Amino acid sequence: PSRRPTELDAFFRFVNHCAEMPPDRLQEFAATFEANRKVLEHDPDAFNSWYTAGLMKKFVCDYEGARDIWEHAGQLRPKNSISFGALGNIYGFFLNDKAKAEANYLKAIENEEAFKDLQRENNAPEYTVNIQYYRDLHETYRAQGKDKEADAIHVLERGLRVEPKASDLMVLLASYYRDNGNLPEAIRWFEESLKIAAGICIYTNEKIVVETL
Repeated sequence: PSRRPTELDAFFRFVNHCAEMPPDRLQEFAATFEANRKVLEHDPDAFNSWYTAGLMKKFVCDYEGARDIWEHAGQLRPKNSISFGALGNIYGFFLNDKAKAEANYLKAIENEEAFKDLQRENNAPEYTVNIQYYRDLHETYRAQGKDKEADAIHVLERGLRVEPKASDLMVLLASYYRDNGNLPEAIRWFEESLKIAAGICIYTNEKIVVETL
């Protein structure tokens, strides 16, 4: 018999809300959703299946359904970053709630940084945080105009304090300064990103090939 609490039934309704959806893609998403639903029938604590079920709902434009599943996943694993990052995306780009997008991206970033610190404290292999959360939060701030300009800069600077060699964050910061007319800072960060890129070497047939942006 199922171990799934009956109050979770609402999470397992799979309905396509997209105006145009190729039948083969819809069938693929439905099959993946059903496979994960079966897992959750017997193991309601299976975080990966919750995340994937939410993703399938997002793919069929059921944004509220995806949100509800990922919020539940965050309750199950409050120290994870994946579900909170997904919530930041769904709130910021699909449900048009910038305040909740910001809160969830910040939670994802906080959890990523905490895990990196934990790895360091335990002398475990170094962990590289997912800088996509910093990028997406930056874009969320930029979409809100002048009132969030300082936050848009600070979140990129925060990411660079955690991952000083994240050249794509440097490029994003340089682009922001360029678009806002601060050419000295734009040049500075473009140059910093090139220094990082020049240090990326690939060994091919005993020769070193230096990649640049």
